[in-house]
Amino acid sequence: GFVGSALAAIFVGLRIRHLNPRSVCVFGLIVLVVFDCLSAFVNQMPTEVFVVVRFISGLGGAAAYASVVTSIAASREPERGYGMFTVLQFGLSSALFYLLPIVLPTIGVAGMFILMSLLAAFALSMKDSVLLRDAVDDEQTLETKSLLKPAALLAMLGIGTYEVAN
Repeated sequence: GFVGSALAAIFVGLRIRHLNPRSVCVFGLIVLVVFDCLSAFVNQMPTEVFVVVRFISGLGGAAAYASVVTSIAASREPERGYGMFTVLQFGLSSALFYLLPIVLPTIGVAGMFILMSLLAAFALSMKDSVLLRDAVDDEQTLETKSLLKPAALLAMLGIGTYEVAN
């Protein structure tokens, strides 16, 4: 997952001026939903296949992540948006790091991957409230409002779950 994430982040970072961040995010979230769901069948697939599935999942997750960060960078107050995004991302990751050992025995590894897939699917269903719109209105320019929407919080929760899983 980390190798796929690194490669996708490099590619998206270098090519983002030529890509539509919204399309990249949607594509990345679709890949994430499918391949995190496939990861739930870890016990039924050879190790090599599981490694490839996690690699592709990492590609999708990093593509979605990089497109959101790029959208924040293109906002009127990128330092505020990125600061809030970072605080919430690591705050949720830390919380999940401590909660996962409590929940994991109940849901198992397959349940964790299904949960990650469901969170990515929910973020996908609410993608328009996470990304900047083409025509930015005054309400959408304040990153605090965008980051505190349920879809953004759940997307960051999903990213935190992904980090803890890795």
